[in-house]
Amino acid sequence: MLTIIFYGTLFVAILSIVFAIIVSYHFYWLAAVAIYTFSLIGGFSIGQATVALVFIPIVMGIGHALKRVNTNLEALVYLGFGCILTSLVLFFKMGNYLFYAVVWLF
Repeated sequence: MLTIIFYGTLFVAILSIVFAIIVSYHFYWLAAVAIYTFSLIGGFSIGQATVALVFIPIVMGIGHALKRVNTNLEALVYLGFGCILTSLVLFFKMGNYLFYAVVWLF
C-alpha cells in the first residue's frame, strides 16, 4: 500500500509541476506537498535527499503569488534561488530537521 502512495505522490508531483508551468502557478503548492509526502514515505532511503527539493516549488509559488514573476528571466532567478536553498540543505545535511515536524506527530 505504501508503494502505491509513494509512486502516486511522485506522479502527482511531476504532473503538478507540469500543470504549474502550463496552466496556473497554484499547482506549485500541490507539488511541494507531494514532494514532501514522497520524501517522508521514502525517508529511510532517498527521502533525506529529496526533501530538499521541496524548496524549489515553494520558492516558485511564493514568487508567483507575490506577482514577482512576470518574465522568463524572473522565473529563472526564482528557480535559481530555490536550487541554491536546495543545495544548502543538502550540503549541510539539514534534511533531518525538515522531517521532525511530521515525525513527532507519530
